[in-house]
Amino acid sequence: YFRLFVAPKSDTSPKVAFVASKKTGNAVQRNRCKRHLKELFRHAQPQLLQDYDYVWSAKRQMLDLNYSDLQIAFNRCNEKGNLWQV
Repeated sequence: YFRLFVAPKSDTSPKVAFVASKKTGNAVQRNRCKRHLKELFRHAQPQLLQDYDYVWSAKRQMLDLNYSDLQIAFNRCNEKGNLWQV
């Protein structure tokens, strides 16, 4: 539904980017994907490691899911990458 790219942070504060290419859909669909990703990140930010820069890239399949399913996928992605603070 989305891809997560992680790199060690380059400056003092972590950087975050949300990307949706034209393959994702028209402008309305791309913006909806980015809004969902931003909201998911906003809720997860206190638990995420601050040692990395993050880039979330939306995929077209993201449009087919409701918000609760996206939240489950988002949390699973962060668990798989060991990005939660202990």
